[in-house]
Amino acid sequence: MRGANLRLLLLCLLVLTLIPIGSVNIRPVFARQSSPFAVVANDALAERVSQALIDAYPYGGFETRRSSEATLTNLCAGEFLVLATTTPPTAEEFADCPTAVELIVAIDGSVVIISTQVDFLLCLEADQLKTLFGTNGPRDAETWNQLNPDFPERRVSVFATNDQDVEDFFFQRVIGEDSGQRRGIEAFGDEPYRQINTRQGGIGFVPLSEYFSSPPTYSVVPLNNGTSCQLPTERTIAEGDYPAAGPVYWYISRDASLPASEISTLLAFVFGEEGAAAIQSSGGWSVPPDLTSLSLRNLQDGVTGPVLSSDNRPDFVVRLTWETSHDLDLGLYLPGGTEVNFTNPAAPGFYRQSDSGNDYCSTSAASPQEQIIALDGIAYPTDYLAYVQLSLACGNEETTAAFTVEFLIDGQVVDSATGSIGEGENPFVVTFTYPG
Repeated sequence: MRGANLRLLLLCLLVLTLIPIGSVNIRPVFARQSSPFAVVANDALAERVSQALIDAYPYGGFETRRSSEATLTNLCAGEFLVLATTTPPTAEEFADCPTAVELIVAIDGSVVIISTQVDFLLCLEADQLKTLFGTNGPRDAETWNQLNPDFPERRVSVFATNDQDVEDFFFQRVIGEDSGQRRGIEAFGDEPYRQINTRQGGIGFVPLSEYFSSPPTYSVVPLNNGTSCQLPTERTIAEGDYPAAGPVYWYISRDASLPASEISTLLAFVFGEEGAAAIQSSGGWSVPPDLTSLSLRNLQDGVTGPVLSSDNRPDFVVRLTWETSHDLDLGLYLPGGTEVNFTNPAAPGFYRQSDSGNDYCSTSAASPQEQIIALDGIAYPTDYLAYVQLSLACGNEETTAAFTVEFLIDGQVVDSATGSIGEGENPFVVTFTYPG
């Protein structure tokens, strides 16, 4: 992703110098209070990510505790500074704590992998997952054709990680405590990718960090989340679309009594390179930079509630697509003059996504694209001005890049414009009126 480290640095500077909380301006002050601020986690994955971050934090002053009963109500009562969890609070909890700001600090969980010879498995449904890994597995799915008559008559071999926290998460949250655990599951050793491929019908799960550390090694199967089949990526996991893993949330109460300088310095660390290393050492993984930016922008602007964990899909998307190796940038002017673009990748309720945009000419995607996404309910009837500019020609200085800008509402393209741009040309501008 383009300029990820630079972007994170800019975010850190934003946190350290600009974010007002209550009437206090955050700034990097390192004085310490007599007792440490508490980060309280209510589940194992949130605890281990938070513990790794706090242990690696160089300035001290914070501690991590575990309390399965901790809620937003306790946060707003001032019992601790940060609530860490992998389970988003309910609407009732947010109502009890209306000052809670939601941040995504990491992703964690499991990835379902398969033997390279299980190439017939194109998507795994939730009930099939429970049949394979739950207590009813040995009775109903000794062979793959018992799971689906169209599958070959090949013995099912089931594996599980030896990471106890991830195993507990998988069986309690993914399979469901009521489904139990299949008998005869084999534990993975040091090389799961080799072990699973010794069985023609092998299927298992590994920690998310194990998969992201060496993704080409593994064959994975998409999981059905109830709406669509999704592969494990940083984005599908961070946005809650991949059922076997998910975000690690931190909740902070936007209150005038919040020790602004302390939390700002901590967040600069959490969302920087050292924080990312600490997260990966715990078994978790970092969040895409645009969602990091959105988290911090929500904190800066006082956006509270389930902004990131909401099940609502974005109802307004501006999408730029092109077919050449040029590095193009998409920008959007919001009402009031705020821009969302490469240098300012998030504004309240809006964020820029560039997973395959030929950024800095570092990749050459077959179908590059960038998007600016509005969270559900954020856009309102007015004019939105989008623009496309050429950042780098990437060796194509003598040619222009043809592109398409699309405006989507509820997933449907409602308007579009085409154009081209070359070296030294002014940005291409198009206006869209969001309907009332």
